[in-house]
Amino acid sequence: MILSYIVRAICAWRCYRRCVYELSKLSDLELTDIGISRSGITAVAWRSAQDYIAGTEPATGAKAPGDQ
Repeated sequence: MILSYIVRAICAWRCYRRCVYELSKLSDLELTDIGISRSGITAVAWRSAQDYIAGTEPATGAKAPGDQ
């Protein structure tokens, strides 16, 4: 039980960091085109991590860690 929590937490953190990294590479114009402000990147990344853990489609449409 504790091990599964730790694994989920690590997966969520990796998903969050990847999403922040990918969105941070975009220009302000590209972010505006997809409806995200630069200050909203962390919120979108956190929702993406939560969606990944819940087993639903990531909020940004980005592939989750380990997906091909």
